Amino acid sequence: MIGRRTTLIILISTFATMSLDASASPPSRMVQLSAEPEIGKHITPPHRKSRTLCMTNSAQFDDCFEAVVNGIQYNVSYRESENDAVTRIYADDPRFSTPRGLHVGDMLTIRKRSDLLIAPYFEVYGATGEAWIPVVGFLDRINWGYDDKSGMFTRESVNNIDLSPDHPIRVRISGFAKTDPKTQFPLPDLQSSEQKDSSALRF
Repeated sequence: MIGRRTTLIILISTFATMSLDASASPPSRMVQLSAEPEIGKHITPPHRKSRTLCMTNSAQFDDCFEAVVNGIQYNVSYRESENDAVTRIYADDPRFSTPRGLHVGDMLTIRKRSDLLIAPYFEVYGATGEAWIPVVGFLDRINWGYDDKSGMFTRESVNNIDLSPDHPIRVRISGFAKTDPKTQFPLPDLQSSEQKDSSALRF
């Protein structure tokens, strides 16, 4: 059970995530890992006494910690009820790059609705076909732009955008998530063949 001293932190500036610090003292410094953790695999938790919970899906919180792998910072979530199995890895480090060369701040061209993956009441993603999924929005609102003065994303509701191959839109990447697709995207329409064909997505 989370104690009375639980604090809630909602970060929606450069990325969208949520964490609960359930400890009376701040968590220890970042954990150095020799390799990137694997989704679904056991991991030895580093901070049992300074427990932090991170939002990994709508209404789902898992234990998590900050880690550094090869000089790049990650947020690693795991679930105690599943033998400390890794459930989600998140990266918004500017030095992070996907195999295709995507970075935080890059723009994606969206030409049709199936180029977007929507986890209801949580995050919006670009359907690039990579294991590292680019986060392009939060709470059904896409990253329309970025205000350098405020350091905040300007966002537009997915329901308000008019998408067509002749009128594509550009969305900005605020981070990358790796997780179990079956858990993250349960809606039937996200399993369509159109969504699986990401050839229309331009970088």
